[in-house]
Amino acid sequence: MNHALQLTFALLFAALTIGCPGRAPDSTAFAADGGHNDATGGIASDVPAVNDTQTGDSQTADAGPGAADVSTADGGSTPSGVCSGPLPKIFVKTFDSGASERGYGIARHSTGYVIAAEVGDGSYKRQAQLRSISNAGIPQWAKTYGKGGGDETARAVVALKDGFAFAGETNTQGAGSYDGWLVRTDSNGKELWQKTFGGEKTDRFAGLAARKPGGFVAAGTNRSIKGAQEDGWMVATDANGDELWAYGYGGSHIDELFAVVANGDGFAAVGENWSDATSGTDAWLLLVDAKGKTVHSRVYGYGDKDYARGLARTTDGFILTGKASDKGNPKLWIIRTDLTGTQQWARIRGANQSE
Repeated sequence: MNHALQLTFALLFAALTIGCPGRAPDSTAFAADGGHNDATGGIASDVPAVNDTQTGDSQTADAGPGAADVSTADGGSTPSGVCSGPLPKIFVKTFDSGASERGYGIARHSTGYVIAAEVGDGSYKRQAQLRSISNAGIPQWAKTYGKGGGDETARAVVALKDGFAFAGETNTQGAGSYDGWLVRTDSNGKELWQKTFGGEKTDRFAGLAARKPGGFVAAGTNRSIKGAQEDGWMVATDANGDELWAYGYGGSHIDELFAVVANGDGFAAVGENWSDATSGTDAWLLLVDAKGKTVHSRVYGYGDKDYARGLARTTDGFILTGKASDKGNPKLWIIRTDLTGTQQWARIRGANQSE
């Protein structure tokens, strides 16, 4: 069975990324229980009903009048950083080339969006792909990268003034089993250069951010540093992809990073931490300075298997998204912190199944 690469814009995601102003929640609106909030409170309940129109293989949904308000289900104020005004229209697009396809990352560019993805045969023969679409979701171009015949994936992408860069993994080149992989392209997706990072073990990139005045910081997982288990990993490069610094982060157990964003002169990354967890694994926020030195390392626990996968920088802190284990069921978890990583509130969304 072929798996289509699907791009979906959700109302909450659109509100967070636009970053329009909102006021912080009243302290009484959130339970002060150290992050162990129940599933009854939180950010905006269900997406309002929409009127759908469908043409060909694409669906466009008008957000409708009910989309204007993003409020807390327990009567609290709109969280800081979440829009209280009208949200943009959403659409759902499916792109199917007849191969097994999966999308991992997305970035906005001057005429639309670019998706970081993989295409393959459903086994361990995959190629990295960038796919550009217009603001309306119309395909512009799609390019594949790598030597082929192996396992190569684009996990995260950033848009630049004159092109794109993506980070991922490859096992067809480099020093070991898998290596972190950084590829730079022009504005039409033509490859300009590629670099690999890592050692003889399995090393992968999952997140990417641009540096000032030029270059990149990639975040991921490295096994070559210690060999026995994975460490969180960050690599900084100049504009040509040449390494400036690289460090492993974490303790004596498995620790992984999945997303990274610029944070003033430094960077912030999120992932999954076992070494410092209170039980099982915890969501992890790591703050480093411009040279990769740890400034703050915070973990957030709820159940026995918690993690963070998404990260956004707001004007006065961070928003993490991931998974919390709630009585054995994985649930969507949203955590709001200040600029030092101190938790302001956390909310679980979901019913009685897995979300």
